[in-house]
Amino acid sequence: MANQALAPGSTLRGGKYKIEKILGQGSFGITYLASAKISSQGNLGTMEVEVKVAIKEFFMSEVNGRQTDGSSVDGSSGSVFTNYRRKFRKEAENLAGLKHSNIVRVFDVFDENNTTYYAMEYIDGSNLDDYIRERGSIPEHEALNIIAEIGGAVTYMHSRKMLHLDIKPKNIMRKAGGTGCLIDFGLSKQFTDDGEPESSTSIGLGTPGYAPIEQAGYTRDGSFPATLDIYALGATLFKAHGQASARGYLYPQRRLPRRYACRERYLCLNSRRREEGHGASTQRPLSGRTLFHRRPGLHSADI
Repeated sequence: MANQALAPGSTLRGGKYKIEKILGQGSFGITYLASAKISSQGNLGTMEVEVKVAIKEFFMSEVNGRQTDGSSVDGSSGSVFTNYRRKFRKEAENLAGLKHSNIVRVFDVFDENNTTYYAMEYIDGSNLDDYIRERGSIPEHEALNIIAEIGGAVTYMHSRKMLHLDIKPKNIMRKAGGTGCLIDFGLSKQFTDDGEPESSTSIGLGTPGYAPIEQAGYTRDGSFPATLDIYALGATLFKAHGQASARGYLYPQRRLPRRYACRERYLCLNSRRREEGHGASTQRPLSGRTLFHRRPGLHSADI
């Protein structure tokens, strides 16, 4: 990772951002912790202050490298890189338009070093998955509060015709005081008012155990499939209450091809689950309706 990433001390935006360390790297990007210089207006004038931010760089680990200057990205002229970079920038711009207290805030999108970056608020806390694992489960009232907060964020996104498509405990950060914040919009999809996705790329599979079966076989029909996010939010609540997610289940062949996908997709999905060490049960992952029935007093309207 280190030889692919920007070195600590590297600067972006003419010195506005200074890289401190790597926070994480995936197939399509590297996220850094950086310091940023911003101007603050006070009663006695303007002063520069330094704050921590997170910066995501578009970088395809299987395609790109670094030039000898240690900053510029190699492999940026191919059509695959160009198409995905355009999608990355568009999604960053869409995310920058979201203004909600429970959604990570993006405040800068820019091109540099033959690629694209966006700067967002840095949340110094743990994700919900780690928080649950440390405790085994969390109290019901606390779980419902977090789900209500993230549910509000999802409702706001849906009102703007955007899907997250990868809601899970690892993508919910806990701010100071325990407030939930939705992060990682790498699979998000913006829809038009006519129910059509803005980009031509297909909807991602999501995370096994949180994404519903129908997400893998989604086909355009002019509707806005809000239920994809709602199911994942319900699975997150189930996990928060100390229950295993539906990861242990394999998809039932007798139902999947008929209702959601072809046989080849069914085989691909179950192969992926077996590779991750999932069980061989043929039970279907819990539906959203079943989940709510197992939680007395909770109704879908509550989230």
